[in-house]
Amino acid sequence: MIIDGKKIAAELREKLKKKIVELKSKYNSVPGLTVILVGEDPASKIYVKNKEKFAKEVGTVSYTHLRAHETREERGVRL
Repeated sequence: MIIDGKKIAAELREKLKKKIVELKSKYNSVPGLTVILVGEDPASKIYVKNKEKFAKEVGTVSYTHLRAHETREERGVRL
């Protein structure tokens, strides 16, 4: 059996779009994606860019917060 990943992904995106439309009409709100990207890794930037594109495609909101590589973890820090 050959699995067509692109076809399956497209079908899943269509289902997700419909669910998001339902949520928006029922609750007047949509789910979203927030990403905190620390550093300048090119592969991570591409990954995040693809996630933002996907979020937009299915009708959700997307926020990306960029942080320097030297960012420290502290309790109570706001982005």
